[in-house]
Amino acid sequence: MATYLVKNRIKIRRQAGNDCDVVFNVPDVFQVAGTTFKFAVYDKTQPYRLVFEKTGTAIVATGQRLEIVINKADTLNKHGLYDWELEAVKNGKEVTIGMGDFELTKTRL
Repeated sequence: MATYLVKNRIKIRRQAGNDCDVVFNVPDVFQVAGTTFKFAVYDKTQPYRLVFEKTGTAIVATGQRLEIVINKADTLNKHGLYDWELEAVKNGKEVTIGMGDFELTKTRL
């Protein structure tokens, strides 16, 4: 497995308490087939509390496209600014392939 360096942090913004998704188009340099993924959102400050995470069937891979399904309960009443990471596990090796800010805006309705 090659070494992957996340060059840019990506900001994701969603509304707290809504059903939504996050979609990534993974470059061909990293083959999605045969890989498992974990997407997690954490507090920005110690002790870096886990806000929510998605694994298994909550991450749908179609070719090089990943769709992370986020349910209302994952983000309800959790507005604020967090960190996210996307981790891949292939051939027993773990590598972070994405990270950035995850902003949850207040629900108004």
